[in-house]
Amino acid sequence: MRSKYASRIGRLTRAICQLDRALTLLSRGKRWATYSVIGYAVFDPTAGILLVPLLIGLIPVTIVQSRCLRRWRRAGDRAAYYTAGMRRLDGQWQGRGEAGLAYSDPAHPYAGDLDLFGPGSLFEFLCTAHTRVGRDTLAGWLLSPADRQTILERQEAVQELRDRIDLREAAATARCDNRRVALDVENPISTGRSVMPARRGRCAAHVLSAVLLTALVGAVWAGGRWWMLLAAAVAAEAALFHVVRARLVALCRSFNHLNRCDQAAAAMVRIMRRANLTRPLLRRQCHDVAGKPWFSQIIRRTLSPLVRNEPAMLLLVLQVLPSLEDRHRQAVARSRIRISAIGEFEALCALATYAFEHPEDVLPEIVEPGPHLDCAGLGHPLLPEGQCVRNDVRFEPPQRLLLISGSNMSGKTTLLRSVGINVVLALAGAPVHARQMGVSPFAVGSAMRFADSLRDGTSHFATVVQRMKRVIDMQNGPRPLLYLFDEILQGTNSLDRRVGAEAVLRKLVDAGAFGLVSTHDLALTEIVDVLKGRAANMHFEDRVVDGQLTFDYRLRADVARTSNALDVMRSFGLDV
Repeated sequence: MRSKYASRIGRLTRAICQLDRALTLLSRGKRWATYSVIGYAVFDPTAGILLVPLLIGLIPVTIVQSRCLRRWRRAGDRAAYYTAGMRRLDGQWQGRGEAGLAYSDPAHPYAGDLDLFGPGSLFEFLCTAHTRVGRDTLAGWLLSPADRQTILERQEAVQELRDRIDLREAAATARCDNRRVALDVENPISTGRSVMPARRGRCAAHVLSAVLLTALVGAVWAGGRWWMLLAAAVAAEAALFHVVRARLVALCRSFNHLNRCDQAAAAMVRIMRRANLTRPLLRRQCHDVAGKPWFSQIIRRTLSPLVRNEPAMLLLVLQVLPSLEDRHRQAVARSRIRISAIGEFEALCALATYAFEHPEDVLPEIVEPGPHLDCAGLGHPLLPEGQCVRNDVRFEPPQRLLLISGSNMSGKTTLLRSVGINVVLALAGAPVHARQMGVSPFAVGSAMRFADSLRDGTSHFATVVQRMKRVIDMQNGPRPLLYLFDEILQGTNSLDRRVGAEAVLRKLVDAGAFGLVSTHDLALTEIVDVLKGRAANMHFEDRVVDGQLTFDYRLRADVARTSNALDVMRSFGLDV
């Protein structure tokens, strides 16, 4: 894939240079011709007639220039797409993409601990979507694990899109969002709420229309007091029109927004229609964007004169407004389906791009009934391959807890994050950074990063307990729980920590939850003996070689036997 990206970048760079030279030549030629004719006309006024053929001749030149400019912009977008891909392959992507900070939620059970959003996050690494709805969809998939059937459909779609590099490039460089309108499923203007008055008001409007017609016929044929009744009916009509007009303006604005959304999505719709996709999920998405939303534009054009004209059009408005409301609700529903399909397609293209750029990563097996977690050669997807050390993480029945001990900086936290982030990828339908993985649809919860709060009046230990309580409560949900606790119950004395950790872990194991728990307190490793085969001790080692502290980051069975706190302190210059 690196060679493909490099060759395409080279070809596009040459095309950009050629188009740039053509644009410069055309621009200079237009200026030279214009200045020459104007200068000649200054000395010879009769030569002004030459301006006419000049202007006529500039029309095709301007058309050619405009086409060159569009091709130049298109080539620039494509080159930027492949350049971003090369940065991901070279490990230089951090801080250069969409960080997704808007999706960061401190209350989410695992997003903050697993670095899903922010600079250098998983979202920035994955996201190639350029529309807001595409980014929203990808973020939603990472935040909300899907069910087995949905995951399998996404995996099939990712497999089909993985080698469709031209299609993914077209989707990532299509110009959909613009300054005037952004593709958004839930835009406040385009809600489906009714713009008609209440039922009594509607009945009164119809009665007034009948009275107005009757008074008009009577005034023409009989005159007299019928003219007074006609004047009163017209006055009432004018008052009612001003009540309905504000609602009509909102309806017109909504149709206008829907029409602009349709126009903005046109490029992506064309790409999806011409893609000739075969997987069921992709075919459904192409079906959802099919069809021409002609009614939005026609009704918008119909409403504009009705809104501008005064009460003379009220009779027509009152008759057609219920139908316009129905059309409006249909248009909103149709627009939501279309935009949602575009967002899902962009999110699938992002996952397929990840699969293409990491051919060694595999699509996990989704196992039901669970719970089940079995990983071979598991690594952290955000680490460069040269720095990533892979480990096997398996729960051998009846094991439900892996208690990981080890010294500081040995790799315990990185392992927990590797497990968590790969499970998130698996349950989103994406490949995982492993040689093999089987996983059940879990509810994931973690307690890894903590900070006290002066504003909220909570200490470090209180924050730890609150986070753990929130994760423990997740075991009551419909899915089995996968919990990740880093340095469990840190911030209290060793006796309370031992008693509290044993009580919490026993409760979780008895409830059937799966978990990985790290600690450097070797006294906590005795909890495994109490749980009688439902838990296992694992550890990381460190060594001092030639006075230097070294780690191999390999996960091993049993309990750690070394401690390196003093060595770490000395390595940072503390005299201990």
